[in-house]
Formats: sequence, C-alpha cells, structure tokens
Amino acid sequence: MKMSALYMSETADHLRSAGYTIEHTTEVKKTGDSVAFDRQRYRCTHGPEVNFIMEALVYPDGLESYYMEITKIGNLRSFSFPLDSWKFRKSTVEFKYYIHPQTGLGLSFILDLIEVE
Repeated sequence: MKMSALYMSETADHLRSAGYTIEHTTEVKKTGDSVAFDRQRYRCTHGPEVNFIMEALVYPDGLESYYMEITKIGNLRSFSFPLDSWKFRKSTVEFKYYIHPQTGLGLSFILDLIEVE
C-alpha cells in the first residue's frame, strides 16, 4: 500500500470502526499569497489512556509528508515525528518511523486495537 493522505483517512476510518473517537480537522497553511500546504489532522482517542494525532501535509506540487504525535498511550508520549509508513490490519496498526536505507529494517510500534473497559 502506498502511503497517502487518502490512506491516512482510511486508517482513521478503520480506527473509528474499532471504537476510536476520531476528530478530523483541515487547515490550509499559507506563506504570503501562496499555499504552503494543506494539513489534514486526525486526533484519535480511545478511553482515557490512548490519545494520538496522525497528520498528513499535502503540498501544491503533489508531494505529501506524514507525522504522528503521541499525546498519551499509557505512560508513553512523544513530540511530533515524521512517519515513514503505516499499515492497518483487522486488530492492529503498525506505525513505522524509521527505515534503515541499506537493510530496509526499521523502527516501529504496533498499536493493538483492543476494547477499553
């Protein structure tokens, strides 16, 4: 699957179907009279212990970049970081944020889509 703003939207829909609350916002950033980028943000929450933001930036030339901020997942949180890729499956979403250029191996974390009681 090629990463895209559309795939991020589909991922948010998948999270919604797994019981997450999704808050979607769109913002156009400008520099002077020109559009710098279009920002699509998805705040994803699931109970009091899971809160993160996925973000897609779409530039006028068609390039896109992706980011993630972990506000709270248990005791874990992080500042916004570039997101290399992600894949959703029925019961998980894997977020990859670094791929080694020579081996293709990467750093990632896997979010289990579990019910919060």
